[in-house]
Amino acid sequence: EKVETIFKPMSVDIKFHDVNGKNYRCAIPKLNKEIVPDKCKVVVKPTKVVVTLCKASKGNWLDLYFKEDKVLNVLN
Repeated sequence: EKVETIFKPMSVDIKFHDVNGKNYRCAIPKLNKEIVPDKCKVVVKPTKVVVTLCKASKGNWLDLYFKEDKVLNVLN
């Protein structure tokens, strides 16, 4: 199909090919925490795309993107 998806334990890369003659990409190269790639999915609907990520461990994510602890950077 027109959607190419690569889920890895710490990253997501979704490519949309030939959408009204254009290509689009949504990538998160470094996720906040680990996911289970085999349980993640992308569903394309007429007016939206739904991306479901399955967390490898329980807990809340404050952000999708990994952010280094600023306190640790100051100490190093």
